[in-house]
Amino acid sequence: MWCTAIQPMVLIKLFYMMKKNIPLSLINGNLLFGEFSYLNRSLVISAFYLICFLFMSSPANLLISIPLCLVLIQLSFFDLRYFWLPDRLSVPLIITGLCLSIGSSDQFYSSLLGGLAGFLMFQVPRIIFNHFMSRETLGFGDVKLAVAMGIWLGVELLPLTISLASLLALIYYMTFMYFAKSADRKIALGVFLCAAFWLAWVFIANNNYPYFVPSILQS
Repeated sequence: MWCTAIQPMVLIKLFYMMKKNIPLSLINGNLLFGEFSYLNRSLVISAFYLICFLFMSSPANLLISIPLCLVLIQLSFFDLRYFWLPDRLSVPLIITGLCLSIGSSDQFYSSLLGGLAGFLMFQVPRIIFNHFMSRETLGFGDVKLAVAMGIWLGVELLPLTISLASLLALIYYMTFMYFAKSADRKIALGVFLCAAFWLAWVFIANNNYPYFVPSILQS
């Protein structure tokens, strides 16, 4: 099928976009010797994603899961350091999710609804908060990441995934308040959205969507 043939090309494009956005600051000398907090958090994030691979029950889906993992790590690094989720990573993630879902009409409609739901669930509060706070409280990059989550995971898993991301962010914030006696006024919400996205994909969506796997791998 033509939809199966297009999947490897989409994944190659996603790899290419991810490679162009590798933050070179990760190997900068000032970072290694002067910003241990950021470095440690980056290592924890990387370890979290890699450890989750141990729980992958469908090895064939690694063709999709590996580039997804790398892109989510990159998005986490950018948001953690710059509070910025680049379009060059999030937009291809949206397009890839749509292309991968066309193998099943049910999943395609679920992905479309999930993307729309993710947009509304973040864009509406963003407009309200930014209006009353008179400043940027929620970036549009978070909105696009929520759209990607809805497309990849489907509308059924989106509320659970967003709730998990909110819980992780709350635990992080409260932990820093308790141990550090202070907390950053800004939270890199994209880090927790990516983590919840990855957990939902590894433990739920990856197991239930076998038609994501190109047919050449199923033979």
